[in-house]
Amino acid sequence: MSQKLVPPPGMLEHLRKFDANAAWANAHLSDLLRHLGKFVAVDRGRIIGVADSEEKLRKELAKHADAYVTFVYPPDLAWVL
Repeated sequence: MSQKLVPPPGMLEHLRKFDANAAWANAHLSDLLRHLGKFVAVDRGRIIGVADSEEKLRKELAKHADAYVTFVYPPDLAWVL
């Protein structure tokens, strides 16, 4: 017997909003670079929060579940694996 997997209510909309926020952050890197070395939260095409730690920022953003949170690295940072 096969079962159809159905996402929980609202999950697809949440993912669409999160993806749009991530795309905005990637397209507006110059805006994020003003906060070098910090965690930045983006929602609806704007920066809505900046903090030294991700935990602190997420606590402040309890009402913004769709926000995209990222750490702003220097653009010339090279990762060696």
